Amino acid sequence: MKAITDRLGLPEGSSNDRIFFELSNKRFILLLDDVWEKVDLVEIGIPLPMNLNNKSKVLFTTRSEEVCREMDADEMVKVGSLDAERSWRLFRSKFGRAAPALDNPGIQPLAKEVVARCGGLPISLITVGRAMAKAKTADDWRDAINKLHHRPAELSPGMQGVLQSLKYSFEMLKDEASQNFLLYCALFPEDYNIPKQQIVDYCICEGFLDSEDFDEYDIECTRCRGSALISGLQNACLLEVIYEDHGEVSDDFVMMHDTVRDMALWIAKHDFVVLADRNVVASQIPHCSIWERAKRISLMGNRGIEAAPFFENLKSCPNLTTLLLQGSRLIQNAPKGFFNSMPTLRVLDLANTGLSEFPMEITSLTSLQYLDLSSNFEFTSLPVELGNLTNLRQLILRLTFNLTSIPREAISRLSRLQVLDMEGSGYEFGDGITRRHLEMGLSDLANLSRLVEFHLPKEICSWRSFVVITDSPVLRRSIRNIAIIEASCDASGDSVSPPPPGDTIFERIGRLSGLRRLELQGESYDPVMGELQLYPVSRLQNLEVLRIEHFREEAKISINISSHGSEPLFPRLRQLRIECCDGCSELTWVGQLPCLEGLYITGCQGLREVLLLDGGGHDHLVTPFPKLTFMVLQNLPSLTSISMSPLSFPSLEHLFVLQCPRLKRLPFEPHSTKNLACIGGQKVWWDGLEWNNHADQQSFSSKFQAIMCDD
Repeated sequence: MKAITDRLGLPEGSSNDRIFFELSNKRFILLLDDVWEKVDLVEIGIPLPMNLNNKSKVLFTTRSEEVCREMDADEMVKVGSLDAERSWRLFRSKFGRAAPALDNPGIQPLAKEVVARCGGLPISLITVGRAMAKAKTADDWRDAINKLHHRPAELSPGMQGVLQSLKYSFEMLKDEASQNFLLYCALFPEDYNIPKQQIVDYCICEGFLDSEDFDEYDIECTRCRGSALISGLQNACLLEVIYEDHGEVSDDFVMMHDTVRDMALWIAKHDFVVLADRNVVASQIPHCSIWERAKRISLMGNRGIEAAPFFENLKSCPNLTTLLLQGSRLIQNAPKGFFNSMPTLRVLDLANTGLSEFPMEITSLTSLQYLDLSSNFEFTSLPVELGNLTNLRQLILRLTFNLTSIPREAISRLSRLQVLDMEGSGYEFGDGITRRHLEMGLSDLANLSRLVEFHLPKEICSWRSFVVITDSPVLRRSIRNIAIIEASCDASGDSVSPPPPGDTIFERIGRLSGLRRLELQGESYDPVMGELQLYPVSRLQNLEVLRIEHFREEAKISINISSHGSEPLFPRLRQLRIECCDGCSELTWVGQLPCLEGLYITGCQGLREVLLLDGGGHDHLVTPFPKLTFMVLQNLPSLTSISMSPLSFPSLEHLFVLQCPRLKRLPFEPHSTKNLACIGGQKVWWDGLEWNNHADQQSFSSKFQAIMCDD
């Protein structure tokens, strides 16, 4: 406030009312730097510019988007990292007259590696640039690179100041859970796309979200809390968003800036050992005393470390709660008793570690809550002793292609199990009860009362299996994916009574409230399916991916739109693929999918029009495809129209039309497709299109991309 009173020529200690009066009669710009919490401008004597009508402005900088919202900012401008060229210029400017030394062919590649390691962060570029201004030799630069990777605080006193500055952002986080989440993200390698759900599940099983406010068995609620914490870290600019290929922010991944990661590892240096995603020689392995006190260890993706010195130092880890070895091959050479040295372990990730058999010592880790064995292609069975892990909450067995044997008691005794992911596993459930007397069956899973998420290994191969799933409250809520081959679900081929009237496959699918992905495969027409009446399925609130394929001309896909009333169809469906369904002449219902992002229609010989809006009784559709970004129409010989009426495609970015010779018009105009980036198709098709006017043709011609395709 002293700076304001000085500028206004007021006596020191002037009241806020006096400052308010003076500023109200002036046009001003006020700059507030590094704001950490809401500032009530009026309370400190600053009139709100919106009430002055004289173009006065208040500008402030902050590291928190939440502060922007709390102060009702009219406009938020996010200051991103510098690109490579600007980073180099800023870094070079700190060398003064010594800058030409950076042009030395032996120095410049090393200097640019140092610049890249700063990640475009100006404070890092300035600090490191000043520290390196007196570097003379290539070895000086190599030493700096090594320190930036392993011990950035040791590069210069200024780097410790950079980390201390970022640490203040860490300390300003509102709760300990947010701090723990951020530190945990540093266990992943540099520049890694961190899967949100994976980091949330790790932290749940670490106990970071355990409190009286959350039921430990309501994992969906707890995951929502974890996702909100990640959003908070993004708002605090401590985690970065990831952009998809089409430019949208990813819902599934986040990234950690290198310097923020350095700060996190600096804070956690006494608790973390992180040698992720790089080759490590024996001299770089921390002393055994560091391993002994470590709470979390990550060698994720590290295939260069030698087994002997690693295991020599890792003899006792009494405090260890997380061990992340995915992508490493160290575990193949683990000495006997290795896991016995870590009795408090809660999170163990052994995905893609080349295991040929299940390490029996794991069954003694009675505190374990998360175990990932996915992408280990060689091991064939799980031991019955797995059932000793009575605290296990999540068991991940994805892509274990040769896993064929799971004893019943290995799973049935896991009374706290919430998540079982077997997608891509080689295990077969057989008839739905048991394959053999001692092997796990679907009925065993139905008895796991706390199971809330279950990913099936493959398609359902019998009506009996399907009945077991749809009759079980546990499996109905927990099944996430199901693929049904029509001919295999013929009740007449099973040794069970035929279903009563009205008890159809679609009615039973409609009971699977937790379903995220559904595949319906016809292969050949069969009366069991008859008409594909999807109304019961369309009530699934959580379905995200639907694939319907290989139903011939006798099977028509239909949904009674009027019976839905105001309820949206498939309210969360993001991807729809319809392939080789020859009984479809139109698919008007797809236009009512509010969240559809990707639409793929291929090989449907009878399809004439995608949306029947002109005189077809469905003109009540207001804005079809509000979120559609990607559409593929391929091998549709009867298709004459996407829609006879012009449509707005507010989100469409890519349209591909292949082998659709009768489609002569596109149903949109330049102003209705502002985000359209590409129209792909055969040139002969493009040249034959009809347009409302030459201007429209010229507007879209710049977006056309010719694609070669065999007719």
